[in-house]
Amino acid sequence: MRELKFRAWDSKEKWMDFEFYISSEGEALDYPLITYDTPNTEIEPASHLTVMQFTGLKDKNGLDIYEGDILGDGEAVAREVVFEDGAFRLNDNDNHANQLISPFPASKMLVLGNIHESPDLLRGDKCSQ
Repeated sequence: MRELKFRAWDSKEKWMDFEFYISSEGEALDYPLITYDTPNTEIEPASHLTVMQFTGLKDKNGLDIYEGDILGDGEAVAREVVFEDGAFRLNDNDNHANQLISPFPASKMLVLGNIHESPDLLRGDKCSQ
């Protein structure tokens, strides 16, 4: 059984958020920036959050791999993890998701960063460990 976990990039605060809600329609919800005078805890749509799902895989150091992570093996160009056509894949240099990510290649790779905090890792330079 695969563990379902999510994280979200907060484009306002510029940090990874692990405490938010997801509606039944897949929309990110969070606590409002203002408070309301009600006895209930309010949540509202959070368009500033980009939700990323855990792949169920770990890199060679045991770090969880999520959508948006940038993986490298020390020899090839770093590649982004994307969810496309119902599967987690690695983008190639032309931004085409062509390689399925599975436990074997994932366990040989390292999470170098993510697309939101370290987009420069995808500029075509050799990745370093």
